[in-house]
Amino acid sequence: MSKKEQRERNYRDIFRREHEILSKAEKLSSQESPEPSELREGFAALTRGFQRLLDTASKMTRIGDSVQRQLVDTQRELRKALREKEELNKHLTELAAEKDEYLGFAAHDLRNPLSNVIMGLEMMQDHVEMSREEWQGIVSDSTDECRRMLELLSNLLDVNRIETGSMVWEIREFCPREAASLVVENFRKRAEKKEQTIEFDEPEEPISAMGDPQAYLQILENLISNALKYSPVGSVTRVSFHRSVGFLRTEVRDEGPGLTSEDHKNLFGKFARLSARPTGGENSVGLGLAIVKSLAEAMHGRVGCWSKLGEGSVFYFEIPVHEQ
Repeated sequence: MSKKEQRERNYRDIFRREHEILSKAEKLSSQESPEPSELREGFAALTRGFQRLLDTASKMTRIGDSVQRQLVDTQRELRKALREKEELNKHLTELAAEKDEYLGFAAHDLRNPLSNVIMGLEMMQDHVEMSREEWQGIVSDSTDECRRMLELLSNLLDVNRIETGSMVWEIREFCPREAASLVVENFRKRAEKKEQTIEFDEPEEPISAMGDPQAYLQILENLISNALKYSPVGSVTRVSFHRSVGFLRTEVRDEGPGLTSEDHKNLFGKFARLSARPTGGENSVGLGLAIVKSLAEAMHGRVGCWSKLGEGSVFYFEIPVHEQ
């Protein structure tokens, strides 16, 4: 039996009762004078048959509506899944491009410091008769190059830890004045090496803030490092505090070249390349300010900058104060 014949047979079986009723009705209508009882019985059977037919049609309609709704819901879910897949693919593509960018920057910025360190060590190896001053000069230069490499690697690792959510925060009450004083003292030698001055307007009254003390130190270190890096000989970098409603603002003011309007657009982005250049040949990866922004936001704070080309810059970040 073919599929078509099978479908027709199934169809006849489903409506067998209705066909029987119609057959009886046709017989009654062909009789010249059927008995009233036969007519009543025939009409009653027709009524029951049409009632069953109506019930079946209604049921099929409800089933059809339900199937239609399920189809619409399925289509909606499929479209949603497709959009999510496209967004995921886009995100994965961006991550892959970002990873390639990381590796490219790391390879480029590690190559020169490593080459300089190797060259210095080879000079020490080949010229053992060098004076003490020459040896100390090579050691000092190699130390600076190693410090640059460490800064680069630390920044790359910090960005990775922040983005993957593996960095653990300890939000608690702490004293920003003590933290800032420590950071400023640690940078005095670096400032003196570039014939610069770093000053701290230390407040007389005690200050208490809520945040992660280590993250606060890292933010301030990044901002002071940038200020010294881009400022000229004889310049002054100043650190100060300012209170606002619910927040404590820490400012780092420099006498560098300032920022262009284009610089402001990319200021806190990763691998930002600004118009200014380090004044002492320092390394510049473009991750420091991105890390600053992420750390400040992790402490429920915010960052900002006031700057005009040729007039220096003021970088600041705000974190919640601890209300007594």
